[in-house]
Amino acid sequence: MEIGTCGSDPSAILTPSERSRLEQLGHRRRPSFLAARVALKRLAVAVGRAHPKTDFRKLQTIAPDHIRPSLPGDDGDQLLYCSVAHDARYAVAVADTHPIGVDVEVASDRVKRVERAFVSPSETALLPPTAGGQRTGLTKIWTVKEAVTKGMGIPLAEAFVAVQITKLGDDKSRFSLAGRVHTAYHETLSDHETLSDHVFTLVRFPP
Repeated sequence: MEIGTCGSDPSAILTPSERSRLEQLGHRRRPSFLAARVALKRLAVAVGRAHPKTDFRKLQTIAPDHIRPSLPGDDGDQLLYCSVAHDARYAVAVADTHPIGVDVEVASDRVKRVERAFVSPSETALLPPTAGGQRTGLTKIWTVKEAVTKGMGIPLAEAFVAVQITKLGDDKSRFSLAGRVHTAYHETLSDHETLSDHVFTLVRFPP
């Protein structure tokens, strides 16, 4: 969802603990936090965890550890794994019965400047030859590793090393982690206002 479409009145959307968390954030981070909460609550309705007429102010999206996101339900039960991500324009929420992670990033020259921190030589060899292709490819590698940190609960610095991309594709990539090969799914949206691409990446970890 686009961040500007979620409404601007936190008192009509957030639980008391969510409002408390919002107030601790700087003004630049508040819109994305609010949008991520709305995305989770809309997702809860879409998958049948909450009734369409449920007051959003009663749906808690912060886990008991006060760190992770939580997919709310009318009965307070938390059965599904979930993940949220946002950039300056979009917020996205996903859920599954197995660990899942999602990330969204704008394909920019920023990833090129920090390439050495998160890309191995074998991953560099997978990048397209063009400047635009490399920028998007690097962003996909970053988002895979970021999504893994959310799905598996490992630090990002650890994921930079432990996650190795073995195939880089338009809508699917393959990566290895702890001796197992997994699939990452990509969606790219073009932002004609800024002439940039937003890369969405989802990873799911079956048993």
